[in-house]
Amino acid sequence: MSSRSPILVFGHLCPDTDSVVSALAATALLNGRGMSAVAAMAGPLTPESRFALSRFHLPCPEPLGSVSGRQVALVDFSNVEQGPPDLENAQITAVFDHHRCDALVAPRTPELWLAPVACCATLLSGLFRFYEVSLTPELAGGMLCAILSDTSQFKSSSTTAQDRRAAEELAGLAGIKDINGLGAELLAAKADISGCSMRELVLRDFKDFTMNGHYVGIGQLETPDSKPLISLKKELLAACAELVAEGKESVMLAITDLSREGSYILVVTPYPALFEQAFGQPLRDGCAWIAGMISRKSDMVRPLRLAFESVRS
Repeated sequence: MSSRSPILVFGHLCPDTDSVVSALAATALLNGRGMSAVAAMAGPLTPESRFALSRFHLPCPEPLGSVSGRQVALVDFSNVEQGPPDLENAQITAVFDHHRCDALVAPRTPELWLAPVACCATLLSGLFRFYEVSLTPELAGGMLCAILSDTSQFKSSSTTAQDRRAAEELAGLAGIKDINGLGAELLAAKADISGCSMRELVLRDFKDFTMNGHYVGIGQLETPDSKPLISLKKELLAACAELVAEGKESVMLAITDLSREGSYILVVTPYPALFEQAFGQPLRDGCAWIAGMISRKSDMVRPLRLAFESVRS
């Protein structure tokens, strides 16, 4: 492995705004510490991410190619199933994450930064202070967008005091006086579904999880008004069924209505009883409304994991 190659910094497959912006932020942090790093992304930009980069004049990370034999730094994920297929052949030099750490990744990583916050950008904002690396107004604005996105405008149950404090500090650096106004612009961009196929919508913000030996994929679409998406539920369920037919064991799409502070879930699975157990609601034609469900990490993955782990192998 050539020590001259820069460290590839990237987030999970189907990258969201936090994954994209945190790759830029971690790259700036590593470069500021004297390491050569370059930001990459493992999928196309979402409309929200495109808005955030454009709004704050940030560069688009380069497309991620093969990582085999490369030094890499992971942001916003540490689950090998959520990364490129050749990740096991890369040298992981650092991880910056706010999720449950993968037991396969932790022993391989000399620098591991984890925090129980709602957004990876929150963790990184503290590390800029820790390492005394300067943060540009443009990058601060992008990181603010990431926090607003991951906390669902601070409505998510995973939101912490650290996320709120980081958002205020980043807003000051970026010269943003109306955080709520920026959040509204972000949400409008996130809700844009024009020109998208049903499959693209299901996979727009999608992650795979292993739960007691079972493979569960969870996608999420956030919107200020769920009616346009609910009108497409049959087509969206068909797209979920396609993914199951291609090898995914269970697929759930959460259509999160931020005005109503809850989510419609569309589920294709051989284990409907476990989803009903996890969320306390019956599935009718593969669908249910779950009040209070906003955070994928807290409101979806955690109860589902417990339900699957309650089943004896």
